[in-house]
Amino acid sequence: MDSKAQALADLKKRVIAIQAQMTDRVLRMAAEVEKLQTLMPAKEAKDFLRITCNLPSSELGTYSAFARSLSGKEQLLKDARVSFPVLKALVTADDDTRNEVLARMEIGARIDTQDANSEACRPLIPT
Repeated sequence: MDSKAQALADLKKRVIAIQAQMTDRVLRMAAEVEKLQTLMPAKEAKDFLRITCNLPSSELGTYSAFARSLSGKEQLLKDARVSFPVLKALVTADDDTRNEVLARMEIGARIDTQDANSEACRPLIPT
């Protein structure tokens, strides 16, 4: 293998490892938010996370809704190395779209935020 091919192969390994770490951290954050929500009312939990922990308001809804929409799919999300924007799109997608995208992930498809858009998946959903 020439030096350029080796450098690219090494880079690929590093990028994949970083993506896996990022997904793991997002899922860990969702689990922590879920734990906090069992201790106090949702508004109080959100205020605590926003004010005390400096968690952006734009991320709070995603973490808060994770348990309701994606609980039990953590390993699939880890295996797919899902980014936060894709996770956010999945949480906000309707059930049919979310199920279609998760089914695609299960067969190894790479998913981007456009894939989690309900219009992109609509033709693939059986009627």
